[in-house]
Amino acid sequence: MVLTVTFPYLNTDFAFTEELAARTGDFRQITIDYFSSLPADKLINIDEEAAKYDILNKYNAVLRLGRIEALYFSHLLIIDAH
Repeated sequence: MVLTVTFPYLNTDFAFTEELAARTGDFRQITIDYFSSLPADKLINIDEEAAKYDILNKYNAVLRLGRIEALYFSHLLIIDAH
């Protein structure tokens, strides 16, 4: 799977922007863990809205200085390894 996750935020909120930058590794691991836990057949027929909702909640759970309001998936590509 190849996936890019993006989200809007106010870059004028310097403290929150710094927290987001510091949490990049956490966000990456949350996303990897989420998709790794799904069976292959669920990945092929992924409910993107449900996945975005679940991942958004997990991202916000680690944030202290603000909240992310929306997530976007781009470059979502499922690669068949068989």
